[in-house]
Amino acid sequence: MQDKGPTKKRLLAFRIIAVVAAVLVWIMIKNTDDPVTSRRISGIPITFENTEVFTDNGLSYEVQGGVTTATVIAYARSSRISDITADDFRASVDFNMITDINGAVPVDVVYIGDERALEDYTIVTTTLRITSESITTQAMNVRVTTEGALADGLSVGQIVIDPPTVYVSGPVSILNSIYSVGSVVDVSGAVDQVEQDILLKFYDIRGQQIDLGEYADEITVTDGTDEVDTVHVRIEILSAVGATLDIRVAGTDAVAEGFRYRGVSASRDSVVLMGSAEAVEGVRAIVVDGPELDVTGANADVVCQIDLSGYLPEGVRIDGDPTVTVTMNIEELVTNGFDVRASEVALTGEDTAYEYTVTGGAVLRLTGIADDLSGIEVTELSPRADVSGLEEGDHEVELSLTLPEGVESAEPAYVTVRVTEREPVPENTEGSSDEIPGTGE
Repeated sequence: MQDKGPTKKRLLAFRIIAVVAAVLVWIMIKNTDDPVTSRRISGIPITFENTEVFTDNGLSYEVQGGVTTATVIAYARSSRISDITADDFRASVDFNMITDINGAVPVDVVYIGDERALEDYTIVTTTLRITSESITTQAMNVRVTTEGALADGLSVGQIVIDPPTVYVSGPVSILNSIYSVGSVVDVSGAVDQVEQDILLKFYDIRGQQIDLGEYADEITVTDGTDEVDTVHVRIEILSAVGATLDIRVAGTDAVAEGFRYRGVSASRDSVVLMGSAEAVEGVRAIVVDGPELDVTGANADVVCQIDLSGYLPEGVRIDGDPTVTVTMNIEELVTNGFDVRASEVALTGEDTAYEYTVTGGAVLRLTGIADDLSGIEVTELSPRADVSGLEEGDHEVELSLTLPEGVESAEPAYVTVRVTEREPVPENTEGSSDEIPGTGE
């Protein structure tokens, strides 16, 4: 029987060929109308894994060139290529893969975007070059300075920092450039205590602030326990007032026999006090009366150093050196003689019925400090004798004297006063005449 048409097998084959031909035609059309193209995609952030490879060994690491992102070349249809961005990729570096702490480590880049959009990609950033250095810790005292003008009579006092010391950790090369840590506080217009938290800054040896920039994350600061970036600061604003020294010496009447306390002198008689306005209010004198200021039994000058700090109210201090040198003057007594002439003696208490004559001088024996005695003039002593109640005859009368301060009579002094009765004045007789002789009138 003659075959009049295709068999089922031939029909199936034709169909398959038609499908394949259609696919090939579609591919040809696709490649012609929507070809595969490439695009360079940069800025893919690189994450660093297993960094303890360095930190556990007391090291820090640095990527040469500061590279922190990866680049790939993506291949996709021209209709989709613009949809692919850096966010469609994940880049990472696993430090467990490094074989040399100062060597290269591979960069792994994975596509995480729409799989239908991407045909393929090539990693451009295949490795990173790593260098490392030791991490060290240095204890640094926090240094705080002030700036700004204060009102007249005010000054910056004590600066209290909490904590006063911090511990700075980081790569040796960076720490070597840090000379100090601290900050500058503006006290302009302050009239009382300034208290605040300040952000810690780093300074070089010239006092210039250091900008750590990209290395800031490699430096940590702790108070010994917790990580900190600020410290608490309390700054005193002090008032200045003047105060005199009131030096009180004991035993001034009980120095050694034959000596006399002459007074006290000090290396300064006033000081400037510093403190808060409240603390210095009303303080204008400092009473200094310590046990060292006692001259009992002394036979020579007593010199001592006094620390005035112990005599100040709480919250007040001396501006400058708080010590003062005190000298308590002790001098030996001497006795000198002074001749008094009769003409230099004044009489008091005279009776008009008598006449009085000082018939001889006297010798005064005065005791005192040599300097005080050397300048004495007898007339300045006003020597005088009281003749009240004396009758005729010669009498020894004690002299009274007006003595300078610090001078005493070693013994009484006497002068001889002769008292005589005055002759009566003759009176006119009764009946006497005032006639002019020879006139008969």
